Amino acid sequence: MGGSARDLTPHGEVQFYYDGIQRLHGVLPRTCRLGGHDLTVVGYTHEFIDRPGAHSLIVVCCPCCTPPDDAWVLILVKSQRPYHVELDDSRYEKLRTRVSEPFVE
Repeated sequence: MGGSARDLTPHGEVQFYYDGIQRLHGVLPRTCRLGGHDLTVVGYTHEFIDRPGAHSLIVVCCPCCTPPDDAWVLILVKSQRPYHVELDDSRYEKLRTRVSEPFVE
């Protein structure tokens, strides 16, 4: 992302679960934030952003969209990095509804 003027206001939290042998798994959205691209098909880039005194962030970008509109900015509430990360929209349905609603002042 190299110095772009990106809005780092979080959209929500990264979703996690533990498997049968207690390994931590992270779940990221499968569809880009604009809703037009499946990230399992087009790929994605990500960046971890450490914030002293606050939870770290992960920024997930779709390569087919124009920044900064494409990026999911999610809060990492777990102190450890997950053993495995998967893409699944089902855990983000409520978040997608909030993000897609028009902003009203």
